[in-house]
Amino acid sequence: MKIIHVLSAAFLVLMQGRGILSLTSIAQTIFPEPTKTIPGPEKNFTGTRLKNDSILAIYYHEQTIAVVEVSEKRELFNCELLEVRTKKDEEVALSDLRQYIPLQIKINFTDMIELMEQCQKLESPPIFDNYKFITEERSQKLIFERRQFSSLLSGVFPGTKWCGSGDLANTYYDLGTDKKLDKCCRSHDFCPVKVLGLKTQHNLTNYSLYTKSHCECEDVFYKCLKTVNSHSSNLIGNLYFNVGNFLCIIDVEPTFYPKVTKKFSYRKKQFLTQKQLPEVKDGLKDFQPILCILFSKRLCLIEVKGLNIL
Repeated sequence: MKIIHVLSAAFLVLMQGRGILSLTSIAQTIFPEPTKTIPGPEKNFTGTRLKNDSILAIYYHEQTIAVVEVSEKRELFNCELLEVRTKKDEEVALSDLRQYIPLQIKINFTDMIELMEQCQKLESPPIFDNYKFITEERSQKLIFERRQFSSLLSGVFPGTKWCGSGDLANTYYDLGTDKKLDKCCRSHDFCPVKVLGLKTQHNLTNYSLYTKSHCECEDVFYKCLKTVNSHSSNLIGNLYFNVGNFLCIIDVEPTFYPKVTKKFSYRKKQFLTQKQLPEVKDGLKDFQPILCILFSKRLCLIEVKGLNIL
């Protein structure tokens, strides 16, 4: 897989000698600990590297830092994304990472979204592929019940670690059993431009409890769920886009206030049509408890069989 063409100039800089990485020395010294603690990001940074002769580089935009591993021919081997919530967090994280990865390039929003889509297509490194919180010695029924219960308490959709009001993931590579769906939610969580609940960012104040992301991130999330096209992805998509219909962020041209470059807006995307709803409604009984946690208490008070809001 070739890394996106818009980043080619950065690698020309690499090959010309500005910021050349000493591959041997970095392979021996980078992140000697099993999990390197980097101040700033929300998740533990593993520092995973798949090939000793690869090139490491960092691309960043606003609230997302992407650590990528590529060949001299710009073949993308591995990505690890970091979320930083404030400008200060970004500065601290980049400063700490600079001793390991000196090549750090700021890119625009569109390029970051494209890079994230490239990263999403990659498989997790083998060392993370079979990671389990509960040992194999316990019965499958016990494993399933505990995972379901843990998910419900954390407001996370069963079978995932990223889909919900929070997440259960320890690192970027930590995915649930429903990996394709979980990748959609993980990418959505790493949206480079967002305003957290009850916070002010980008000169916007979010008075709600949930995060409001850039509308382009919502579009990517929508397309990803459509591509997965499973019962669970359709349920999440319908609840998020049809029932939730959350505000998202759009870019605007500055007028009287030069600092105002963004505003909240409705995307008004319909995920499923009326003809597609019966199949989703049939599955709601299994997930009614988590719907109360994920979306609204009012869903708890409505009989599932008469859930007309879907």
